[in-house]
Amino acid sequence: MLHKVHKLTVGERWIRGNGWNDPGENGYNQPLIRIGGKWLVKYGFDKNTKVKIYATQNRLMLEVENTPKTNWVDIPGQEHAKRAIEIAMVGGHSIKFIGNSEATNLNNYATQNNIASIVFKPCPCGYLGHPQKACVCLPSQIRRWQKAICNHKADLTIDVPPTKPEHYTDRRPLEAEKQVLKRVERAKRLLTKVEPVITDESGKSLMRQAITMMGLELEDIKRVEAVTRTIASLSSESKIQPVHLAEALQYRPRDN
Repeated sequence: MLHKVHKLTVGERWIRGNGWNDPGENGYNQPLIRIGGKWLVKYGFDKNTKVKIYATQNRLMLEVENTPKTNWVDIPGQEHAKRAIEIAMVGGHSIKFIGNSEATNLNNYATQNNIASIVFKPCPCGYLGHPQKACVCLPSQIRRWQKAICNHKADLTIDVPPTKPEHYTDRRPLEAEKQVLKRVERAKRLLTKVEPVITDESGKSLMRQAITMMGLELEDIKRVEAVTRTIASLSSESKIQPVHLAEALQYRPRDN
């Protein structure tokens, strides 16, 4: 009978101390949890590894899953989502991906680069809005699912469509990851020089419209302003322009 479950966060692994009287032995400073009279302690591991540990009636179980590393060039198309990742790397923003395998690949890449991210399927079956496959979910299931997605807050929300076939067959060279990272580092240095508020009158007007039409609350407004500032730094601008705000608003969830 399963009587305790503990899921680990990325960057942690737990082991059982067999017969240890002092949980601080072998360089470990303190125990994390105790199951069945045994101490479990934490140590570092590769961030592509996921670990789940649980106790059954008679023994302790440890499950380890290694996630293959995702490279920038392994993600064909999806320019909108890649742009969001670039913004998140500059400003330390969180991302919510909504989609299937493409969204999972993007989420893996984001996690590898220390971005707080999460991925959701668009519905329980995963095929809501899919161009080739029909969704089999009931309307009530979809409503509950989308409410759960909406309740998880993030700075950027990205709907990830299936990759178009031509993106797999197009042989044009993709932008090298090192070029992206170079642009990110340059924008990070500029970010502190960007004015923290919108001073342009047309920008203020656009923000007022967004607050009214999208139902933005104070927390949402702060997220939009922070993302707008980051976009300005990527454009090498020290002053926020309406075009930066317009792009930031594209990353708000549909329900807002």
